Amino acid sequence: WNSSGKVGGALSFNGNSQYIDVCDDCYDSHTQGTIAAWIKTGSSATQAILTANNDQKYERSRNYFRIYNNKLEWYVNNANNAVLTDLIGNTVVNNNQWHFVAVTVNSTRTILYVDGNIDAISNRNYWFDDGTGTGNKISHYFIGALRYSNPTVTNYFNGSIDNVMVFNRSLSLAEIQALHA
Repeated sequence: WNSSGKVGGALSFNGNSQYIDVCDDCYDSHTQGTIAAWIKTGSSATQAILTANNDQKYERSRNYFRIYNNKLEWYVNNANNAVLTDLIGNTVVNNNQWHFVAVTVNSTRTILYVDGNIDAISNRNYWFDDGTGTGNKISHYFIGALRYSNPTVTNYFNGSIDNVMVFNRSLSLAEIQALHA
């Protein structure tokens, strides 16, 4: 925790051992939604912002919102290790500046946002998946890391994450811009 967050204080992560296990035995039966957060990092490493997986299928069912090659990525694969969505943004977000980042998934597309602007769009529209392709029964959510397999944790965030929000619906551009303002 540090007092110099974007919205009050922020979660501070060291990039090699710190993360938050948000919940164990969660249940998400939604097929659409939004994740949004303020992030600040200068690291060029692959870093998880918010990730999820199914307790029984750590090694295959992976879902993550992260920084990959210095840009945002929304990635979903299932228990058959088939990639359902892999959308990578265009804006560099690891420049030691605060950035408002978001991903929305609705019935027709996935959109990545940086600082209230659309950064990338895909017609692949998978929300968190439990390995069955149905979007049901996600059991673990993490902030600041990806649990790749039990107990292997990777993609540690190195910097600050503030005001993480998860919605059970896809927010509109106007709503994303209002959160950014």
